[in-house]
Amino acid sequence: MFEVGFKVLAEDPFRIKYLSQSINDVFKDLCEPVKIGASYICAPNQDTLLLIYFSSQLSKDMNASLKIMSNNATYVVEIMREVNSRLRSQGFYITISETSSTSL
Repeated sequence: MFEVGFKVLAEDPFRIKYLSQSINDVFKDLCEPVKIGASYICAPNQDTLLLIYFSSQLSKDMNASLKIMSNNATYVVEIMREVNSRLRSQGFYITISETSSTSL
């Protein structure tokens, strides 16, 4: 199982709070996101899970993180290439924040 975590960034940090309004556009034709609290999950296939979650320490400091978990490293790269492209087209950027792999 491969797991890669990303931080979602914007040139204007206040734009992060508007990311939740464009989640459906980011995942269009990839998977259907399900909102759970301040998070969204979706599964592009039966072996892959995408998770976007929001957090804040103060009301003005909103952070967004994206995590992908999959058994297929090649698919992780393919799906993240597409998600990255969609986020960039909306003015958001991602950077890797953590990685891990486990054998089953």
